[in-house]
Amino acid sequence: MKRVFVYGDSNVWGYNFAGPRVPYHLRWTNRLKRSLKSDYEIIADGVCDRVAGNYRLDKTRCNGRSLFREAYEAAGYADIVIIALGTNDFQERFGRSVDDIINDLLWYRDAVNTAEVIYILPPNFNDTEESGPEFTSKSQKIRSQMIENREKFVNYIVVDNVELSDGVHFSVQGHKLIAKLVGKRLGIGL
Repeated sequence: MKRVFVYGDSNVWGYNFAGPRVPYHLRWTNRLKRSLKSDYEIIADGVCDRVAGNYRLDKTRCNGRSLFREAYEAAGYADIVIIALGTNDFQERFGRSVDDIINDLLWYRDAVNTAEVIYILPPNFNDTEESGPEFTSKSQKIRSQMIENREKFVNYIVVDNVELSDGVHFSVQGHKLIAKLVGKRLGIGL
């Protein structure tokens, strides 16, 4: 059995802007658990407002880098680490450049040398969504740079046309699509 550690933000946690949290059985990590049956063990660690870097002075519990090692060790041995971060870093109030965010994301690859690291790229936000222009432009730049730099980001999952509930968070249908994409990347058709 392979062990998969998923480390991410509110889209891993199951935040639902329109109401209560996405039901447990409908979150993408739990859909994935059911689909993969006993071949994989999925350990999810999602925190709302988590950023890839270490610059949150207002909410230090949301600094992804400073808490990663502790969370990873608590999860135990993992064959695969999935990093689903970067979206919160887009917010203008943090003043993070595309290069800053990419460097923070690359840190995880270097921090885990005993497991395969797979990145879920930030969703392909577009101008018609409520996410705002900083999400649209930074998402497109990060996605293109990560795809162009395959020597650094060898393993990634591109998230196109995912249904969002509020311009940032996956809808229930969005969670279904993410589970399918991750399952496909792991070699399991869903």
